[in-house]
Amino acid sequence: MLKNITLLFIKLINVISIKKNIILFYSTPDLSDNALAYYHHIKSNKKWRCIWVVKDIEYTEKVMLSEKITNLEYIKVNSIKEIYYSLISKVHINTHGSGYKKFKFSKFPIVVSLWHGSPIKKIGRDINETICQQDILISGADYFIPFMQSSIASPSCKMITTGLPRNDWITKRLSSTAIADKKNMKNFIIWMPTFFKSKNGSLREKSFNDGEINDGYISFLPLSKFKELNSVLSQLELIIYIKLHPYDILNDWNFSSFNCENIKVIKYDDFDFIGSKLYSMLSDSSGLISDVSSVIFDYVYTSKPIGIDTYSSQKYLRPLYFNIQESELNTLKINDFNSLFNFLHYVRKNEHKKTKSIYAHYSDTTFCSNVEKIINEQL
Repeated sequence: MLKNITLLFIKLINVISIKKNIILFYSTPDLSDNALAYYHHIKSNKKWRCIWVVKDIEYTEKVMLSEKITNLEYIKVNSIKEIYYSLISKVHINTHGSGYKKFKFSKFPIVVSLWHGSPIKKIGRDINETICQQDILISGADYFIPFMQSSIASPSCKMITTGLPRNDWITKRLSSTAIADKKNMKNFIIWMPTFFKSKNGSLREKSFNDGEINDGYISFLPLSKFKELNSVLSQLELIIYIKLHPYDILNDWNFSSFNCENIKVIKYDDFDFIGSKLYSMLSDSSGLISDVSSVIFDYVYTSKPIGIDTYSSQKYLRPLYFNIQESELNTLKINDFNSLFNFLHYVRKNEHKKTKSIYAHYSDTTFCSNVEKIINEQL
């Protein structure tokens, strides 16, 4: 009874409140991904007051320091302030469908889901998960529209292909706070495995199990092989950064005893990889290794080699929407130490294969500008 009265009261406030030019930003982790890219794009526009809704204030302030943001306005999730600003704001931006539960009769706020990538593994309704409402759902390419439509799109939402805002960092059309002086940096590869099991107390509200992990391994690679791999990397003058997924239970592991000069395990809150820095590092890298992560499609814009970890790809429990068409990417398959060795040599050849891929969106304007245009058309 009390819950119904409260909901009725909030609906009444929603109807009578005067809407202001406020954008609320939600992302997981806080201050990350497509939402952060769009924030950097729009923050200098005096028309808008930008407010972040965050879960972890300590982490938020760490990203602020990394991004050199000194005047960020933020409020705590599930606070009275969040309810208040939800009711008077005109736009909500999210990456995971989180945020305001929109009332159907209200135009505002306009809820824009930038999402956090392009789906390969099934999500949302297609695995019996509850979805959130949105007015605009952004896609990274036309190819992914049918999968997003079936999985996470609200019945009346507008689905638009704009390209993902975070890829303005990869294409260097949006500035980043990554290391400016790169003259003395070695060539490097970024390995971004998806996660099989989410860590306890992770950024997800519930634990997630998508397959079995082997103790002492990262995918097919045993930690005991790090020294051997390090020797190969040293000869090739390469570094591998193994960037763990924010949800990955491997973030709870201690890798200090396996540290090598040319192999670095990067946890989700590493100062040099949070905020905009990851995508700037991807832009400057010599190659990428991943399995069924949408970062593969982001990396298309670089034309650089992509190692597809087929060992992990085949172990995930969740079904896929499609099999990756290798002809659309500059790829080699990796499933063991020898094929990894071959990929490293391929990277050193520095062979770029420029091709227009069905997995990417090509635009004369920035992806952030494309999103801004769509939002302005709805106001």
